[in-house]
Amino acid sequence: LIAGSDERGLSYALLDAARAVELASQSAAPLSAILEAVESPYLRVRSMTIQLFNAELEADWYFDEEFWAGYFKLLAQCRYNNFTLTFSHQTNYLNPLYAFLVDVPGFPQVSVKGLTPKDRERNLGMLKRIAELAHERGLDFTLGIWTQLPVEKYPGEIRVEHLPTGLAAADYCAAGLRKILETCSAIDAVQFRMNAEAGVSEDQQTDFYRPLFQAIRDCGRPVRIDLRYKGLRPETIQVAKEMKLDLAV
Repeated sequence: LIAGSDERGLSYALLDAARAVELASQSAAPLSAILEAVESPYLRVRSMTIQLFNAELEADWYFDEEFWAGYFKLLAQCRYNNFTLTFSHQTNYLNPLYAFLVDVPGFPQVSVKGLTPKDRERNLGMLKRIAELAHERGLDFTLGIWTQLPVEKYPGEIRVEHLPTGLAAADYCAAGLRKILETCSAIDAVQFRMNAEAGVSEDQQTDFYRPLFQAIRDCGRPVRIDLRYKGLRPETIQVAKEMKLDLAV
């Protein structure tokens, strides 16, 4: 009998049984290598993160479905149940991410140097597919957006042009995020970096992230939100709680 309390637990049991058969002696009955066990997880969430930094290096694997299928298979075998793909960690590469994925409603003036509509469509399509491939192996998919706006001192060319400034930039980011979430239904969570290294001063943090929280709330399905603790203000946490978001700090 191989059983699980849910689909993910059953998949772990089947993967363990398959691995036992794979390692069994060829002279023995294959199923004799499967040990009797009853297990439950020690941690509710076990997560792995990949961060993107360099287009030339990533070109060989990021757009390769075979890579992602094999990678998620490995994570499932090792009982990871969440994967976070993180963009723009203290870099202007793919920053802000929204401009590289979608034509943001209400902001037709924003453009990316050297990026064609076909390139942008390919970027969004691959993100959508990566999240779907994670689901096929029983992993939740978290989209990490660590920097909201370009920062002059960060490495990487600032390619996004005609971005709005001030809190109008928050409206741009929120509209872009909502369109991404509406298009990529396999995104289960969004993770934000909250201190000033995200390109948003901490005195503006609560007002800036309020429309982004609203975009998550209004995207048409439940989406968890991860807020990194460094620089996080209590007022910002309170706004997320008032919106009844599924919140982790």
